[in-house]
Amino acid sequence: GTQVTVPGAKTLERDGHSFMGWNTRSDGSGKEYKPGDTLTVEDDARLYAQWEIHVFDVVLKDAEADRGDPPPSERLEYGQRFTVPDQGTLERRGYSFLEWNTEADGTGTSYQPGERLQIHEPLELYAQWGINEYKLNYDERQADSGTVPPPAVGPYGSDITVEPPGDLERTGHRFVGWNTRSDYEGSLYEPGELLTISDADVTLYAQWEPCDFEISFTLDDDTEGDAPEARSHPFGTSVSLPQNDQFSREGYRFTGWNTEADGSGDHYGPEDAFVIPAGDTRFSDQWEIIRITLEFDGGDDTGGAVPADREYPYGEQFTLPWHGSLVKDGHGFAGWNSLPDGSGEHFRPGDILTAGEDDLSFFAQWELFRVGGPGQAGGYIFYHDEAREFPWEYLEAAPVDMEDTYPWGAYGDTLGVTSDDLGSGAENTAEISAVLGSGDYAAFGVSQWEFNGYDDWFLPSRRELDLLGEVLSAHEVGDLREGSRYWSSSENSATNAWRIRLDGQQHYSNFKFSRSPVRPVRSF
Repeated sequence: GTQVTVPGAKTLERDGHSFMGWNTRSDGSGKEYKPGDTLTVEDDARLYAQWEIHVFDVVLKDAEADRGDPPPSERLEYGQRFTVPDQGTLERRGYSFLEWNTEADGTGTSYQPGERLQIHEPLELYAQWGINEYKLNYDERQADSGTVPPPAVGPYGSDITVEPPGDLERTGHRFVGWNTRSDYEGSLYEPGELLTISDADVTLYAQWEPCDFEISFTLDDDTEGDAPEARSHPFGTSVSLPQNDQFSREGYRFTGWNTEADGSGDHYGPEDAFVIPAGDTRFSDQWEIIRITLEFDGGDDTGGAVPADREYPYGEQFTLPWHGSLVKDGHGFAGWNSLPDGSGEHFRPGDILTAGEDDLSFFAQWELFRVGGPGQAGGYIFYHDEAREFPWEYLEAAPVDMEDTYPWGAYGDTLGVTSDDLGSGAENTAEISAVLGSGDYAAFGVSQWEFNGYDDWFLPSRRELDLLGEVLSAHEVGDLREGSRYWSSSENSATNAWRIRLDGQQHYSNFKFSRSPVRPVRSF
């Protein structure tokens, strides 16, 4: 029946536990007594101390991470095992996670992720970080030669001095610095500048800028006007070379430019594209002489062929041709004209002209057959057989003398095969040639002569030659030699034949060995 006051734990202790009181059963399922409670003695009694285990928080902290969260905190009972986690989602720019430490500054106890430890008290762990090192690389970016500087290594946030390009070279370009992007859209650094190391390896690309090179122009001494102004363009650009708008050269056609004055270099036509090389370029003007074309038109001809086209260089003299086989029924060739209707400038065959810069066209002009007018072969008609006494209708004198003078031939011999009459010249020539054969004498020379494509010429008889002189002198055509005596095909004696001075119709019986001019004639 005695009342007993229940004591406290006195000196009793249990690691990691707190004394909670007493219980009549060891497992705590009996009657519970707190220190100070009153217990009435009714029998022997045994009270069992009751203990409560401590619970501790394990907290993971970080004050330096840039992003993410540390692993969640845990509550563990005293003596329970704790597995140290990794960094979770924590990240710190330019740093790598190393471990956990009981002190924020890393001076405490370190724990590695995965390590197991027994909890005996509250625990705070602080993330520890190690600074990273990053590499600075150099890229030559299309350099043609040389070597880039060696890579450099530095910790995050440190400064590295940017190197010069060394012996790097790129044709036609100058080095302007290093760029953080290969397309030059990044940051540009010049040699000697400080580059702050970021949180990744960095590559600097050599940045090149095309150099400007000059193209200039020089003109030949014979070229008139001003040369195009020199101009500069970046290497590799395509430019059009100038035309000859401000300069010219008489008689020449501008063909372009050449990198050598003598034309032995690279040739470019006017307005050709020229790609700027790695160096200045001087161009010299290039010319070709103008070549004109002569074209001939038969007008309203009725047959034959016009003279073939021909070319002449500027400044060269040329002789206008005869009409050749070109014919017009009932008409004689009267020369050439610059216009089809004959209203332009008139030209005679044999006229000497000088080639200019423009092509020329010549149109055949025709006149009705008449005495004193042009004949079929380009000569002059001096007789018209209106009575139809002969098998031909007209006699035509060549427009020029034969080139050489000739003796009549057969001096000392009487041939007796010639006549003085009109219409006998052709037969006279044939008979003389048949008797004497080939040789240096007038009749044979005429029989071999060809002019304007016609080869049926003969030496006129005395009457024919007299009439020839009369008509041609009256019409002032034929270029007869003043005061000269021309051979006829008419014989006078063994030693003499008939010559006539055509500008006065005086007849002379002269020695056959005398050399005299000859004017061929023909019939048609």
